[in-house]
Amino acid sequence: MPSFTRFAPRAWSVLTFVATLAASSPTQAAEFTALTLNTKHGGAPPWNTAAQIAEIVAEHPDVVLLQEANASQMEEYVNGINKGLNSTAWHGEYAYHCDEGRQPDCSGRTSEAVMILTRFPIAAVERRLIWASDQYFVARGVLRVALTQDDGSSVQVFNAHLPASSNAGQARLTWVNAFLQWARGFPEPRLVGGDFNDNASSPPVAAMKREYIDAWAAKGDGNGSTHSHDDTTYRTRIDYLFSAGGLQALAARVPQVTLSDHRPVVATFAVASIRRSHVRQRQPSPIR
Repeated sequence: MPSFTRFAPRAWSVLTFVATLAASSPTQAAEFTALTLNTKHGGAPPWNTAAQIAEIVAEHPDVVLLQEANASQMEEYVNGINKGLNSTAWHGEYAYHCDEGRQPDCSGRTSEAVMILTRFPIAAVERRLIWASDQYFVARGVLRVALTQDDGSSVQVFNAHLPASSNAGQARLTWVNAFLQWARGFPEPRLVGGDFNDNASSPPVAAMKREYIDAWAAKGDGNGSTHSHDDTTYRTRIDYLFSAGGLQALAARVPQVTLSDHRPVVATFAVASIRRSHVRQRQPSPIR
């Protein structure tokens, strides 16, 4: 039978290892749901904001990304979501596009904006113009917010609306390359969403997927088409939610609703957090 003086150090070592492993093990992941929607100029006829707000409320998201909304409509969307969810927590930010000027100076902007609405506290906000012109804008705004989730963890969220029209492919690629370089400067995890005006196999989206995971491609269910050219039949997928840095898509779908010439993309994500304690690694001296 082994003596206690020989056994105790070994047992202490095992217990220390188990305690260290337990202290470093993942806690339950924080989850949140995001929704992105191009509103078609803030619900321009035959659409309306009331139907869009009703669908947002029905999805019970935590974060909403809107494109092509008028900046003056943010209060309408926020108040509608708060009322529908019986909440006072929802608030938001927006960023304009630029239709006149030359980099880096914008001399004219429109009221069209990208918006991020959320129930989470916003710890930081940044608005940035990315200069990649098309027939509508010389530069398009991208909005970044740092959100503080219920468990205290932070997620960087970006909302984008890329250059439009079939002949703007190079502008979209220019936009993505500039965006990727800028976004790398922020901590992970990151969520990027919006209307990319291009299909999943296009060079701009392929460039995104080299650093980010396409939520619908990873976890999508059902019909993923998000865009209609005739306001009736939705045939192409050009709206996305991308994640990086431990932000894992758990589920994704495209609700089969008619609120705009775009359909929303809804995805639920988990952010794995690690709890670590300062466990002394030094072995104790043998008990004698």
